[in-house]
Amino acid sequence: MYRLSILYLLLIIRPVVSQQIWDIWQTKWDRTKLFTSLNPSAPINFVTPGTLGDANIVVDDSTVYQSIAGFGASLTDSSALLLSNLKSANTANYSTLLHYMFNSADGADAAGLNYIRIPIGASDFSAGEYSLDDTSGDTSFNSFDIDRAPSYLFSVLQDIKAINSNIKVHLVPWSPPAWMKTTGTMNGGTLQSQYVQYYPTYLLKAVQGFQSKGIQIYAISAQNEPQNSNPTYPTSTLTPAIEGQIGAALRTLLNNNGLSSVRVIGYEHNWDNAGSYPITLMEDAGSSFAGVCFHCYAGSVSNQDIFHNAYPNKEIYFTECSGTYGSDWWSDIKWYMDNLFIGSIEHNAESALMWNIALDGSGNPKYPGTNSCGGPGCRPLVTINSDGSYSFNQEFYAMAQASKAVYPKDAGGPYGKRIAVSVEGNLNWALRVGAFVTGRVSSSDWLRYSLVVLNWDDSASTTWNPVPVSATIAFRGMQASYTFPVGVTTLWWFAPATSTTPVFTDGTAFGYMEDFLRFSANITYPEDATNAAANSTSGPLDQECRVSQGEEGKALVDSSMHTGAASTWEAHLNHINGCVVPFCLAYSVKQDLRGPLADNGKSFYITARGKAGLSSGRPKENHSSHASNDDVEETIVHTENIYAISEEPSLDPILEKAWRKVDLAVVPIVSMFYLLAFLDRTNLANARVAGLQKDININNHQFSIALTVTYIPYILSQLPSNLVLKAVGPNLVLPTMLTLWGVVTALQGLMTNFAGLIACRFFLGLFEGGVFPGLVLYLSFWYPRQQLQRRVSAFFSTASLSGAFSGILAFGIVRMDGIGHRSGWSWIFILEGIFTIPFGLSAYITLPRSPAHA
Repeated sequence: MYRLSILYLLLIIRPVVSQQIWDIWQTKWDRTKLFTSLNPSAPINFVTPGTLGDANIVVDDSTVYQSIAGFGASLTDSSALLLSNLKSANTANYSTLLHYMFNSADGADAAGLNYIRIPIGASDFSAGEYSLDDTSGDTSFNSFDIDRAPSYLFSVLQDIKAINSNIKVHLVPWSPPAWMKTTGTMNGGTLQSQYVQYYPTYLLKAVQGFQSKGIQIYAISAQNEPQNSNPTYPTSTLTPAIEGQIGAALRTLLNNNGLSSVRVIGYEHNWDNAGSYPITLMEDAGSSFAGVCFHCYAGSVSNQDIFHNAYPNKEIYFTECSGTYGSDWWSDIKWYMDNLFIGSIEHNAESALMWNIALDGSGNPKYPGTNSCGGPGCRPLVTINSDGSYSFNQEFYAMAQASKAVYPKDAGGPYGKRIAVSVEGNLNWALRVGAFVTGRVSSSDWLRYSLVVLNWDDSASTTWNPVPVSATIAFRGMQASYTFPVGVTTLWWFAPATSTTPVFTDGTAFGYMEDFLRFSANITYPEDATNAAANSTSGPLDQECRVSQGEEGKALVDSSMHTGAASTWEAHLNHINGCVVPFCLAYSVKQDLRGPLADNGKSFYITARGKAGLSSGRPKENHSSHASNDDVEETIVHTENIYAISEEPSLDPILEKAWRKVDLAVVPIVSMFYLLAFLDRTNLANARVAGLQKDININNHQFSIALTVTYIPYILSQLPSNLVLKAVGPNLVLPTMLTLWGVVTALQGLMTNFAGLIACRFFLGLFEGGVFPGLVLYLSFWYPRQQLQRRVSAFFSTASLSGAFSGILAFGIVRMDGIGHRSGWSWIFILEGIFTIPFGLSAYITLPRSPAHA
């Protein structure tokens, strides 16, 4: 006889076995570490979840996005020349530099860059104008010569390829040959219409030419920046229609010449036109293009989503951005991580590239007469000096941190894929995080999981104050802890690819919120679990989950699982090898299911507690009236992460004690904040009774206007004040607001006319508007959701206390009428403001910024 409860829930999460973080690479804001391996003496272990950090990084490896093609930059003629000269001047430095940049061997002290973009013919970083066929009218391309490109370009490329066999080469022309152009030169202009049909053959021959040098081509673009016509260096405009014709013809030529693996890529221009040119190009010739490329010089990285949403199956590459010499090192790192090496990948790019690999300290050599990269000059990944020395720039260090997270673990293995990640906690804004999983050559080897984390909590916009962030990392129901310094950190761990327990495959698991998990999902039973189920009974296996409905209780499950009559919700677990099966979702808490706790029957807040297993056998009947957590028998899958639901778990005594201390240290302060805010905002009515309206000679309509004026800035300031609070810190923002509104309150006692009243009420509303949302946000730093409500209610109740107290206080104060030649109503404002000001000043000392700073 099976003893089952009124409510029964199987909550299944894949277990984590012996996962440890051993590998950490770091670049710090002060350059004390520059892409440095920390080599920790002891691992960081994933353990049973405990207290969350100021930021909680939640890694969801069930959601996998795009594969990463790689990171790198362009090997322009100028870059190749400087690298070649370095090879001649100092072979050891040359070899060290290339290995540090491109070596992707597991365990190497190197960035493992692997994506190289190469101009076809001249660019703005070439010694002069040239194409690979400069014979006018040669539409048969009999004079095409791959060796018109500098020999040192191929020499350096071969040296890189010898270090990293995973190199991906992406070809792109800055301009068609001059004789094909409307300008008769490669500088500016566009492709003449009579040559559109021939130009794809030129591009095909470029691919074949590189292949003849032993260099496999990963992709080719039809035109660099097709909306740019600059007469000072090789450029060319193309309309989407013309580029579409070129791409379609090139795709056919590549396929017909055994080059079907070479991708044809479109657009190659800025973010700002992501919703126009590339979408039109896909509409015209989408089947010919694998995807599009973006550059950073106009628009926002989020614009990549416009294209992705329109064509989600097309690839996105980010292929060009450049800084300039003289900019701030750390500011650049933050921008690059936020927009490129985390940001562009987050917005579905498969690559993130900078412009030149190498230049000198002035951003030279450049194309003669060009205005490209003017001013101090474009900054490359590495600056090479004439004496044979070199130095890496911020572009390299930022890129290296990201590249290290996705390079193959095994020789010949795959690059990483982006997976879902989110950041919770009161300092969630301080961390920008990218997450990746890297596959293995052997299916029995554990996968590598990587994080790239930017901590930009430096208060750079106010007073410089770099703050390390104490964080937790949540992964498959386990937790690791790490304190991220201000800078960029890359770390990884390994975990098995599969599990013998059921896993979520349909729906979303939103992760831990203290003792609660919000989810709606189907589950898949792995083969071994299914076989175990099949062997446990002689016939088809059903497991039924019933929820009785009483007058005071309701239970909601996913609508696809509702199969029973009005009095019963049922869901069957059908154990069929490899299939996806639904399971019963329900909820049990102390109030015995009083009220629905789902969003349209899809998501639930549930309390995970107790022990259970996945039970096999016959449908269960005779459900009792209360949940039990010890009566599941004939288990076919059993783990500590499988739970039955009983009552809401009791609070951890240590946490309970900590929250009691917070109640004494924090809640009284915030309660006084709100009491004073309410008191100083509503004392105008008491002042009116005491003669304010008569003394400053205003009518009822004007008084109503003064009341209304208060609430305009009061409402408008709420959102921006919370944003400022998160950026600067509540320990500074809240006391400042309190002190300022105290000053304004006191100044109301000095006003003598309607204009003065309007001004005071306006600024009072401005400084008080952010108080209530700011205090609620501040309390959320200290309390989890289920503990927060009582504290908010406590400080909100002070408004009632203020309403009762303010009249009595005003009654006493108006007896000062005539003192100092001031009316009683004037003293109401002055004294209440004078009391508020010192309390606000003292709050700079007494109000802690957050639990981490308490």
